[in-house]
Amino acid sequence: MVIAISYSGNTAETIMSANEALARGGYPVIGITTGGRLSTALSAKGVPVILTPPKASAPRYGLPALLYPALIILERFSVVSVTNELESGISGIENALKHVDDAVNLARQLVNSVPVVWVTESRRGVGIRFKNDLNENAKYYSVVSVVPEGAHNDIAAVITKQNGLKHVAIMGPNDYEGRYEEVLIDVISSFGAKPIIVKLEGKMPPLELEMYGATYLGGITTLALAELLGVEPVSTEPIDRLKNLLNERKVFQV
Repeated sequence: MVIAISYSGNTAETIMSANEALARGGYPVIGITTGGRLSTALSAKGVPVILTPPKASAPRYGLPALLYPALIILERFSVVSVTNELESGISGIENALKHVDDAVNLARQLVNSVPVVWVTESRRGVGIRFKNDLNENAKYYSVVSVVPEGAHNDIAAVITKQNGLKHVAIMGPNDYEGRYEEVLIDVISSFGAKPIIVKLEGKMPPLELEMYGATYLGGITTLALAELLGVEPVSTEPIDRLKNLLNERKVFQV
């Protein structure tokens, strides 16, 4: 199954991937978008499209509107069972909004740094979301290192003590992954790095924890950082310029 997701409906890579899946045949394809060329192209071919309201000021702020239809699709196709968790995801967002002061404090610690975000495999999504929002909201470079893979390569770089790096460890419950990351942090600290520890509540259901982490870190923290830096968070001029140039040079045939 292919779920083609594009908030604007004009993401060339998404349209090309959907067309490729349809050309190969045998794949059920479903679109999730606010409209645009993706909706037009798929609808013309009889492919079902879920239209979400275009209310967000930027695509990344439309995460819940894109995520929830995708989860329902996966459940309808018996890939996952999430019905009982949907409300908990909203609770995760609401819980994050109660920790604005903590997020602002974290943002202050990240000023004038290049964040190196350490996460375990089960927190990969939160780490990537944090990195992406640092890029787009705060216009900050960032690195995500997923353990255990990052423990076999990225960790070797702590020896050099590069100026400006700020290690951030996103911690989960005290299970195997949690204990692994605790040992990792001890090693990083032994080289003088002193990571910032962000503890996510491990008792939340998975979706609630993911939405809490994404909202608290990716959303509130990076918006607070943008404000501290005097950066306008919504616009992404380099991305827009790249898209326009790719379109002018007809790199994507859509």
